[in-house]
Amino acid sequence: MAGAASRGYRLDVAVIVAMVSALVGGISLITGAVAFGQEGPAPLFTARPAPIGGLDLNVQFQTEIEAHRSASPLIESAPWVQEPGLALTPFSLALDSASIHGFKDHGLGQLALSVLGSLPATDEEAMLTRARERWVLLEEQGRWDLLTAELTQRFKEQRGSQFLEVGLRLSSALLMTAKGSRAEAVSRTLLAEGQFDPGAVQEIRRNIIKAYIAQGLVADAEIAAQRYQVEYAPDETAWQLLRARIALAGHRPKDAVFQLIGAESYEAQLWRAYAEWRSGALPIDLALTRLGAVLIPAELVRLESTRQAMLAEVASEVGYARLRVGAIEYLLLHKAKADPLLAKQDSDSLIKSYRALGQTVLKDLSLLDDQAITAWKALATGADLDALEARSLCVYLLTLALPRREQQLAHSWLVHQLLDEGYPGLLGTFYGENGLLGRYSDLEDETLLLLVDQALAESDFGRAADLQSMITGPPQGVNHGAWVLRSARLQILGGNAGAGAAELKVWLAQLQAMAPASLDQVMQVMFDLQFLGKHRLALELFEVVTPLVQTHGQKRELLYWVAQSWAELGDHVRSAAYFVESAFWAGATTDPWSRSALYRAGQELESGALYDDAGVIYHRLLGDTTDPKLQAKLRYRLAQLQLGRIRAQEGN
Repeated sequence: MAGAASRGYRLDVAVIVAMVSALVGGISLITGAVAFGQEGPAPLFTARPAPIGGLDLNVQFQTEIEAHRSASPLIESAPWVQEPGLALTPFSLALDSASIHGFKDHGLGQLALSVLGSLPATDEEAMLTRARERWVLLEEQGRWDLLTAELTQRFKEQRGSQFLEVGLRLSSALLMTAKGSRAEAVSRTLLAEGQFDPGAVQEIRRNIIKAYIAQGLVADAEIAAQRYQVEYAPDETAWQLLRARIALAGHRPKDAVFQLIGAESYEAQLWRAYAEWRSGALPIDLALTRLGAVLIPAELVRLESTRQAMLAEVASEVGYARLRVGAIEYLLLHKAKADPLLAKQDSDSLIKSYRALGQTVLKDLSLLDDQAITAWKALATGADLDALEARSLCVYLLTLALPRREQQLAHSWLVHQLLDEGYPGLLGTFYGENGLLGRYSDLEDETLLLLVDQALAESDFGRAADLQSMITGPPQGVNHGAWVLRSARLQILGGNAGAGAAELKVWLAQLQAMAPASLDQVMQVMFDLQFLGKHRLALELFEVVTPLVQTHGQKRELLYWVAQSWAELGDHVRSAAYFVESAFWAGATTDPWSRSALYRAGQELESGALYDDAGVIYHRLLGDTTDPKLQAKLRYRLAQLQLGRIRAQEGN
């Protein structure tokens, strides 16, 4: 891919999206055309990367600026006249903090991180400011492992005024990931090595108490908290919450309620309702009402996850199964990490909750477990159930071991329903190597096709290719060739280019002829391979498809793209030969296609140090054009050839 990166395809995000769209659209494989340029003939193979090397086929050598602006001389002595209504603001190419915030505002967090890591800093303070911005970005993106790794390295190296800041950030990050022992070690290092003001010491000691809780050292946390209370007499809400958490960790919910008296933050309201339920002072229905009534701002995602974990735990009785299912679905869909003081909710918890709700729904339908087939028929024909009830009933029926055909239909129904409801994130819970309802290989082809399309919608080509390989053959009414082509592209884009190319190669070798429109779709696979840098595989397929090429135009295009692959492989001589062949098939050198192919041939000859032949081509192009810009470009190339000859002679 090195060559492709340096002078390769101008195939950007839009093209990749087009490639994905072609696959997502079921069996349709036609992608959007990537134009060669504004002038010149339309290509026959419509879906392809633009020519390698940065030149459009018309070889007009115009920049975007030149195309829209006539040249005008610069008069240095003329006074600068400011256009009315325009404020004169300094312009700079520097990327600064404003640029970083701009990237973030447009959802480009990875770019912001990369730029922060590559921009030079003028002094130590600027470096620290840059680092702070990076740490905030890592926190926002939830990349805790990377954040703690960077902070750990900085903590080892850092001394002086930033030692405290880095240490506090590191201990807090470690606490967020439940690494209590490491967080405690960092905090104790700060206490041992630093001479800090009383406020900083208080914060360090509080982090040590939190570290005790994270490690389950409740007695140590209680002793440390009592000492802290005596020394500093804190009364802020954050301290009340910490004392309440210690009490809950020690199975003293009444003490937790007492600690939260007067605390009115969103978090305090949640924990007080939860503690009152734990203490027995609040019945389930009232506790659920109190928890649901807290108005948590949308940006406090972690706090909302805490609320959902509380709801799932409180709604543990059968009568509240519906609420419990919804809460656990939320936690799994958002991949939320539960607070360590709350019961962990996982995939098994979800299945158990589905079963509880499904059993209730079955009874509401006046049916028993041994009437599972009747229940399935009612569900399949649109029983009067909402989405959550229907989903729970389906899962419950699947766990009752329906007959094979009904079971396949139920799996298909469930996959459809999860996709329709916007819950594809639950599919991995139910199906796969460790799926709680079955393996992917147990599903019928129609269901697998749905999962393939879902994987493509998520740009997960690897999973899509694996799922596609489990499908026994094309669905009824689907052309075999279109199916092979889809499968091959999936394998290639999924990281198994060799298998995809081999599959397509076998099919192509069996054909005697192919319609030009179909050949256009086949060629897209070669362009995929070129884009991925798999040029030898692309050349193998170009060779196999050659007997199927029928039209004059397709022949010249095939030669052109073969030349491109040889150019990327560094075989300048062979590349130049194929470019020349493509030009010959195009006809007169005044033809835009021929000019483009010949110019590329000249470039490859020049790269291969065949300066005389390159000169012949450049002179021929120069004699066939009256465009002054093109003439200037060609004269420049001829001058470069002469320099190349001189260098070659000096080297000898």
